[in-house]
Amino acid sequence: LTPPKWAGLVCLIGLFASQTLDGVDGKQARRTNSSSPFGELLDHGADAVTAMLLAVAFYNTIGMQTLPFRMYALSMGIFTGLYLSNWRTYVSGEFKFYVIDTIESETVVMVINFISFLFGYEFWQTQVASFTIGQLVALFTSCLTVVALICTSMSLLTAILENEGRSVAGTSAWSPGISL
Repeated sequence: LTPPKWAGLVCLIGLFASQTLDGVDGKQARRTNSSSPFGELLDHGADAVTAMLLAVAFYNTIGMQTLPFRMYALSMGIFTGLYLSNWRTYVSGEFKFYVIDTIESETVVMVINFISFLFGYEFWQTQVASFTIGQLVALFTSCLTVVALICTSMSLLTAILENEGRSVAGTSAWSPGISL
C-alpha cells in the first residue's frame, strides 16, 4: 500500500513543528527560570519517543518497511546514541553536539519527506544499478549512524578519563553502563 503524496508534506510539517518546539521549550524554561530536573527528564523522554517514530517514518517513507530488522537496528542505534550522549552529560556536566546529530538527522528525514511529496513514494523504488534509491539511502544512513556512535563513544570515554572516572555528581562515571 503506497501512501498518498500529501502524506510526505504532513510528515514534514509535523517533524518541523516537533523539532522547533523541542528547541524552544528548554530555552523558554531557562529564560523564565522555571527549568527543573523533571522537565529535562521529560524532554529527553520525548526525544526518545520522537527518535523511534522518526526511524519508523524514515523506513516507511523510503519503502523499506518490509525489512523490520533494519528498522529495529537503526532505532537501537539512535537510542544508543541518545543514551551515550546523556551519559556523557552525566560525566562532564555539558551536553555536547556533534557534526552529525539530531538536527541533521531530522533535516535529512524532512528532505526525504519533501522529495516524497514532490515525486511520490515510488521514487524510492527507482533502480540504480542493482539497488533501489531507498536501499542506497538506508545504507548511507546506517553508515552515518555507526560513525556517530563511534564519535559519541570516543567522546564519552575521553570525558570519563578526563574526570578520572567520576561524574559531576561525584559518583562513578561507569555506573550508567550497567543498564547497557
